[in-house]
Amino acid sequence: MFEQKFENIETFSGIIKDSLVSAAGRIVSDKFTLGVSGLIINEKSMVYLQKHRFWKNKSWGMPGGFVKAGSSLQENLLREVKEESKLEIEINELLEILYQGNKNLSFVFACTCKNQIYKLDSFEVIDAGFFHPDYLPSPLLKSHKEIILQNFRNH
Repeated sequence: MFEQKFENIETFSGIIKDSLVSAAGRIVSDKFTLGVSGLIINEKSMVYLQKHRFWKNKSWGMPGGFVKAGSSLQENLLREVKEESKLEIEINELLEILYQGNKNLSFVFACTCKNQIYKLDSFEVIDAGFFHPDYLPSPLLKSHKEIILQNFRNH
């Protein structure tokens, strides 16, 4: 899978400015669909991951989803996490902007978990939990694993 890391959001201002809203309410352009993900870490330095029903091989990964028109990237991430897990998070910073080769431009944020109790949306999420970075579940989305390991190497 081809991936490219972008250093700043200004690179995409023209794409975002020219974006269109699809019938599903997602922000899209003729080149990209926008998504958000959260690297959610609790007070024990464990990472919250979900096994998602609609991902390839029902893989594990960070929570997130498509960006809906009319709200910010951060508002979209807060909504997605709340819908899928009922977790309350604080968004700290933008970690990465990824182009994943499937016309998906994904904004990945570092987040702190405010509560430890999660309740899954069983329609989308099969399983979830907090994991130590040395003991991540499998199969885990490659790009998510790289972001998790990179984040913990830097701290």
